[in-house]
Amino acid sequence: MKKSGLILFLFMFFSCNKELEQSRIQGHIDGLSTDTLYLYGVEDLYDRVDTVFLEGGKFSIDLPIDTLTLLRMVVRDSLEYPLFIGKKEELIVSGSINGLLDLDVESKNGLNEEFVFFQDSIRHSSSNFTDSLFLNKTKQYILDHNNSLISVYLLDTYFVNVPNPNFDEIKYIIDRLSGELKDRHSIASLLDRLEELQKVEVSKIAPYFTLKMADGKSKTRSSFKDKYLLLHFWASWDKKSREQNKVLKELYKENKKQKKLSLVSFSLDLDSVSWKNAIREDSLVWDQACDLRAWSSEFVKLFSIYKIPTLILINPQSKIIDREIDVNDLTEQLDSLLKE
Repeated sequence: MKKSGLILFLFMFFSCNKELEQSRIQGHIDGLSTDTLYLYGVEDLYDRVDTVFLEGGKFSIDLPIDTLTLLRMVVRDSLEYPLFIGKKEELIVSGSINGLLDLDVESKNGLNEEFVFFQDSIRHSSSNFTDSLFLNKTKQYILDHNNSLISVYLLDTYFVNVPNPNFDEIKYIIDRLSGELKDRHSIASLLDRLEELQKVEVSKIAPYFTLKMADGKSKTRSSFKDKYLLLHFWASWDKKSREQNKVLKELYKENKKQKKLSLVSFSLDLDSVSWKNAIREDSLVWDQACDLRAWSSEFVKLFSIYKIPTLILINPQSKIIDREIDVNDLTEQLDSLLKE
């Protein structure tokens, strides 16, 4: 072998077998082109958000991960998929987007493949993620795998981050998790979230707040003390939010003259230009606020918001009378309340 050929061979050999300096996620998702992908870390050693820009559906990102970690990958309209990745590990993601993210993930830790297997087995018996059969099977999986990060994701997604969570059931499940899992930041964070959710559940007094509106004026909870207040959490980048804006626009017009209802929209945008453009495009003429901190916003945390769009209805006595409201039921509900 010629010397130059030997050098090239050795270079390629050691390059291919070289240990990664950081963890890496790369892949291709059909149906995505120049989209943006967000990776949310929830562990104490990886509590951050990473932004990934796709080109032709392809992406690659290196991450400074030091231990086996759960990430939430979010793309278009809040479509979400869990990823489990260890230190200096590489994940290969492939699949498509068609209403849901349908993905395959290759990894050394085995959790990603196990999650796909669980998900496929559930789909054969139930297509509804909220029915009792699905929830019972999911609960049993968590109890049978009480030392798995998959269980943390399932517990958070299908038992905690839902309308009117069953706090007693959640605490029962957490009590049966392994000590190792309970020591993780994600479980501690989940317990903190439960505590915060209980403070703003239906029938509780809404917490005091001060918001700076888009027009520069500041308003507090007391500014709306003689009216029903509808809090609307949304974002310009969320398709469901933009669709809901059309309904809220009509609802606002119908109730504006009565002066018994106030509407405040709080955006989870990070970019002020996108937020203000959406306000103009959707003709949102009521109070608008945004602190450009998205999910890290103190106002979002104050009301324990974990998905958008979310509607919370507060009565003139500052009591929360409903949350996670279906916008299609809102008109009838308000008609009944405002006639009183």
